[in-house]
Amino acid sequence: MGYGVIGKYYYLPNSKGKAYLNELIQLSDILVIDGRINMVISGTTKQRQLLIDYLDGLEKDKRIIYGIHVSNESIMSCYVRDRNAKHIHFVDGGSSGYTRAAKVLKEKIQHRK
Repeated sequence: MGYGVIGKYYYLPNSKGKAYLNELIQLSDILVIDGRINMVISGTTKQRQLLIDYLDGLEKDKRIIYGIHVSNESIMSCYVRDRNAKHIHFVDGGSSGYTRAAKVLKEKIQHRK
């Protein structure tokens, strides 16, 4: 039986724990900073390559510029005021995923000028 870091205290394999994990997934969203979409996406290697190919096509047509960082893990931190209602989850790719993707994006922007 697997548990999250605090799993044996909260993510127990019972109906309340399963409902919370489902809610966590359903309430995950993207972050928009300075008009840019920031998100963590999980998928297979094949799915990732299809996404990259699609984004590369949009970038080649000068419709977007994007940055990406691939990681084998993600990190979720929580700001908790009330475990039942008032808490926020922040998800980032392992190894500072957002920061590394932002560096890739900034380099592409500099080369485009």
